[in-house]
Amino acid sequence: MMQAYIEKWQQRSTRERILLIVGAIFMVISLFYVMIWEPLSTAVKHYRQDVISNKMLLQQIKQAGPEIATLRSQMKQSQIKNQAELISVIEKAVKKSRVQGAISEIGLGPENSARLRFDDVGFDELMAWLIDLQQTQGIVVNTFNVEKLSVVGHVRAQLTVTAV
Repeated sequence: MMQAYIEKWQQRSTRERILLIVGAIFMVISLFYVMIWEPLSTAVKHYRQDVISNKMLLQQIKQAGPEIATLRSQMKQSQIKNQAELISVIEKAVKKSRVQGAISEIGLGPENSARLRFDDVGFDELMAWLIDLQQTQGIVVNTFNVEKLSVVGHVRAQLTVTAV
């Protein structure tokens, strides 16, 4: 089989052989560019852009650091000592708020936290209640899962809160 190719090659004129060699070299260079060089070049460009955006994000985080420290120092420290007390404080806060009819479950969560479930609550009312809870009682949200409902502005929410 190889012998047949060698014979066909030798039957070609010198001009055809040179043309075929130049064409093969061009094809190898083209394949190298398309399959190796161009994808690597695109990836390097993409990673350089990622580095620039990450540097900008790092700068924003560094600038926000002192503000975060100030806000943390101003945050009310909770006097709540255990889960039972945490749940009691939450129940009292719910009774005084606009989310009272929307809460469907208050239960124990992991590591001194409480788990809350709202089946149908106004998002704005829920956020206002959570902000008030954090500012007045020192209770913060650990996890927050929200699902949009068909009624505009209403959500189904599950969250875990902890006293700090």
